[in-house]
Amino acid sequence: MNVTYKVYDKIRALAGSYEMYRNGIKWNVVFRNGEVVRGRIEQTDNPPE
Repeated sequence: MNVTYKVYDKIRALAGSYEMYRNGIKWNVVFRNGEVVRGRIEQTDNPPE
C-alpha cells in the first residue's frame, strides 16, 4: 500500500527514509526535499479505518 502522508509533529526531513511510531502503528515514510513522496503503513493491531 503506497500512500502519501502529511508530515507529522513538524518534522523537517531531508531526502531519506524514516520510521515513525505513532499509536502503535509503524510508519515507513520516504521524504524528498522535505516532502513525503512515498509512505507505507503497517497496521498490526486494528484494521485500517
